[in-house]
Amino acid sequence: MRALRNLYTGEERCEELADVRERMARELEHDAERLDTLSSLAVVHEDKLDDPERAIDVYQDMRAIDPETAAALAALDRLYAKETRSADL
Repeated sequence: MRALRNLYTGEERCEELADVRERMARELEHDAERLDTLSSLAVVHEDKLDDPERAIDVYQDMRAIDPETAAALAALDRLYAKETRSADL
């Protein structure tokens, strides 16, 4: 999986990269690794694929693992404001 991640990152194959990161996150056992992988997945959705709704879903997945994760909270705050979803805050 890591080799595919590296290949897709280098070639800017963002859809495939997102798929690989999502599979990796499901397979990882340690929360810290899952959070790191989910964080990078959310960035791909937000920045590379221009899919803020999916990025929000991934950040919410991060909060399901650790409700106080600062990266997810800050990103959700920013994205909700951007997507005018302040009621979700």
